[in-house]
Amino acid sequence: MKTRRGVSTGGFTLVELLMAVVVGLVLLGAIWSAVVAGQRSSAGIERKVTTGQDARAALEIMGAEIRMASFNPLYARGLWVDPTSCSPAANQGWRGIQEAAASSVTIEMDLDPDGFCGSSGSEIIRYAYHATSERITRETIRCTSGIRTSSGAQPFLGPILSNPAVR
Repeated sequence: MKTRRGVSTGGFTLVELLMAVVVGLVLLGAIWSAVVAGQRSSAGIERKVTTGQDARAALEIMGAEIRMASFNPLYARGLWVDPTSCSPAANQGWRGIQEAAASSVTIEMDLDPDGFCGSSGSEIIRYAYHATSERITRETIRCTSGIRTSSGAQPFLGPILSNPAVR
């Protein structure tokens, strides 16, 4: 800036300082909004990756149990039971899959080789898909002396009941 005599004082005017502050604030606002958008995007991607990993692990467990269906190390006859009544299955030829429907499957295996299916935990497993809640449940069934006991349908894969937005 020059004075009336033509000598430079080397300072800034108030208008120049205000313009510099406004430009700086606009730049800071743009950088801040970009950082916030990046964090939101990163969190969304992380949720999707975690969901994929959880689903993969659950389906690997389910696949391993389905591959074990009909496991009968003693080659026992009359091993398979009706999972609803714990009586011998009407069709022993169905072996380890006594129920297979569009929304459920029940698998049986003799994990503790005693010649009885359902005598210990995880020998009869029922998976069911519930379309209304979009979830898969897993239930273990025991048949001891013809008496059916169940773990109840436990959440296996799908949205959390207390917070359906979380999957």
